[in-house]
Amino acid sequence: MQKPQDYPPLYWSPLAVAVPGFRAALLPGGRPSRGPHRPDPRYVHQPPGPTGRCDEDSLLNVMRGFSFALGARCQYCHVGGDGLSFEGVDWASDEDPDKRKARFMWAMVGDLKGTLAAMPDRDTPAVDIGCKTCHRGVPKPRLLTQEMRLALAEGSIEDAVARYRELRNGFLTDGAYDFGEWEVNTLAESLVDAGRHRDAIAIYELNREGHPTSGSILSALADAYLLVGDTTTAMSRLGIWLDLEPGNERVRGRLEALRSGGQSNP
Repeated sequence: MQKPQDYPPLYWSPLAVAVPGFRAALLPGGRPSRGPHRPDPRYVHQPPGPTGRCDEDSLLNVMRGFSFALGARCQYCHVGGDGLSFEGVDWASDEDPDKRKARFMWAMVGDLKGTLAAMPDRDTPAVDIGCKTCHRGVPKPRLLTQEMRLALAEGSIEDAVARYRELRNGFLTDGAYDFGEWEVNTLAESLVDAGRHRDAIAIYELNREGHPTSGSILSALADAYLLVGDTTTAMSRLGIWLDLEPGNERVRGRLEALRSGGQSNP
């Protein structure tokens, strides 16, 4: 197959032939009507191939799917323009590294679809995958604890706490991050294992804000406070737990042991 010389080189690669939908996914969209905020219509044509030409509506829907999956506007990958409209966007440019990454990721999705097609005993209907399977509305699909660990590594425990609050305020109901109890508990547990007991306490207390009735968090907090020699606060956390579960004799026994000056077994 010959490469037509009148098409921008950006849109022609071996992947365009190998991966179904690849060519359509990398071409910028636009409605039939032209104007200052629409791309040059020559960029909505495919080179000849087994699927023929890509109509503009189908192309626009693919691009909108990318945008929704990443929670990003077109200029996340396309350079130029004011970030709000299409005016000034250089659709043919491959300058932005995020556009090159998008090409690679789209090819990866095609590879994964092919791999899953060969899965033995696959469900019917089969579970499909796409960009949103991982991204869920964010450009970089990190776990909540990965975001917090990055903030901690680059700053302090206060930065990790601030990052959690920022993400919780922005994404609590969006499904982009797991704000369940155990996602954050695992971060605190790793800090305890690393001997960073006060940092672990900060994370457990943060997690308790979202899960105030969790016995596992209150128990872990009692243990962590004992590790830093703060028996009074450890007893306070056990007392809260006992108020929530007055019939829990194990918690009552731990609390009574601390009040009598003895050891509290987890």
